[in-house]
Amino acid sequence: MRSQKAFLLFVVLFFGVVVWMRVAPPVLAAAPSNDDIDNARFVSPLAYFDVADTSEATAAVGDPTDGPTNNSVWYTFTPDHRMPLHADTFGSNYDTFLAVYTGRPGSLNLVASNNDHDGPQSRVHFIGDAGIQYYFMISSSGGTGGQLHFLLYELPPPPNDNFANAAVIPKVPYPDTPLDGRSDAFASTVEPSEPTPDCSADKLKNSVWYAYTPSVNGSASFSLNYHPDTQVLGVYTGSSLDALTQVGCRMYWGVDSGLLTVQVQAGTTYYIQAANPFSYDLGEYFWLAVQNPPPPVVEFFYYPSDPSIYDDVNFYACCYDPAGLGIATWQWDFGDGATATATDYYVVHRYAANKDYTVTLTGTTVDGRKATNSQTVSVRTYDVGITKFSTPSSGRVGQTAKIVVSIANRLTPQTVRVELLASVPNGFRYVGVLSLYVPAQKNKTTDFNFSYSFTPQDAALGKVNFLANAYIENGRDALPGDNQAISLPVKVSGGAGGKGNVLNEADGAEMQEGFVLRGQLSEHPEMQELFSSATKKVFLPSIDSIPQH
Repeated sequence: MRSQKAFLLFVVLFFGVVVWMRVAPPVLAAAPSNDDIDNARFVSPLAYFDVADTSEATAAVGDPTDGPTNNSVWYTFTPDHRMPLHADTFGSNYDTFLAVYTGRPGSLNLVASNNDHDGPQSRVHFIGDAGIQYYFMISSSGGTGGQLHFLLYELPPPPNDNFANAAVIPKVPYPDTPLDGRSDAFASTVEPSEPTPDCSADKLKNSVWYAYTPSVNGSASFSLNYHPDTQVLGVYTGSSLDALTQVGCRMYWGVDSGLLTVQVQAGTTYYIQAANPFSYDLGEYFWLAVQNPPPPVVEFFYYPSDPSIYDDVNFYACCYDPAGLGIATWQWDFGDGATATATDYYVVHRYAANKDYTVTLTGTTVDGRKATNSQTVSVRTYDVGITKFSTPSSGRVGQTAKIVVSIANRLTPQTVRVELLASVPNGFRYVGVLSLYVPAQKNKTTDFNFSYSFTPQDAALGKVNFLANAYIENGRDALPGDNQAISLPVKVSGGAGGKGNVLNEADGAEMQEGFVLRGQLSEHPEMQELFSSATKKVFLPSIDSIPQH
């Protein structure tokens, strides 16, 4: 209790006369009687409503710390049977925090709490067990109290708690707005003969029912939205609770809002059971939605991405059905007059000419919904090859030899890069790189001319082989088997010799044109080791030491 004490007040008048007066202190509002948990106000009977002024309420040292304790007041209630309970502070003129506890003062266990529910006031739902004393602490979340409105009552079951009172879904899509389909199913129950959906992870603890009668044949997709708990949807046909046939089932975990789609017949009533197999709480609020199934999502890709007329092109369907029934068939139109219908996700097709083709894929679901996707596939065929590889038959250290790689191109003009390499122990080293424009000519070739100076290392080995690699710079060679060749061995001896130390045909040097293409290895097993070395190891000099032609 706050004591009121008189106090002396002196007033200095205008003329300096001091007058002493005894004045009573201002009257302050007392703290509410249920300011402390030991004096919690008993709630009886239900429904219970109380209005209290909490502006002078205080926070006790032992108040729980699960939320703010400013201006806290306490209520208590002990159910005489198990019941779903609703408590709220709607109508209060300040920002409230509401928490529910069991236990004893100083050793409380939190049951439920809420700060802001659709505004600054609070609301909780929980299951009250018979004989258990519950404490309700209401405090200020904004720092000051005010006029509190506290309501506590037993929640009735929702109107569609039982199968016989299933809520009718008048049309699809349903609902027109989210609030139309919102259901507070917290206090729902399970009837004694109520079925448990096949996909349910456990026996049902509570459920609500809906009924839908389509006017046309087709499919319908059902979903649960904003369901904070784990729930299950079951769809049935039949006229009574003990004679239902399940036609669809889906478990919902956490925030999953996927579709449960079933094929429906006009005039048949389908019963939708929304249930919770894990706890008594089906969810304070959730939305059952019904819609026409969306179309499938149809996409595809193909390999290789730069096909030629020599390639078998693999087309892969990347389709899925968001309604969950699945894709039944894929219809392919390859754009060249050929088509294919497949039940697998990929097909193979080869084109006969270089051209741009519009390829269209149509995916059809189990219930007949379709979607299409089209892409342009560009077919381009490039082919160059080494037709001549001229090297001297022999040389001496210090001599410079002319080496010629002749490239044929019979399709489309290309820029071709030729790399020349020389053999060294256990591999090859670069000699030079040359890029040239190679026109498309049926009976002519383009020569790539390189120069090579024989080294003491060549003489020590007694010979050197040359490797040539040809690449199309802006495309893929459709037939690469003739793009790599190895020359016949060139005999190398020590010491300089020959006219001007230069070896070429103009100087009468003996040239050899024998070589082996990679594609001819089966005919030349003696060259396999050289090709293997060329593949495994190339010794790279610094970029400055590579001759650029």
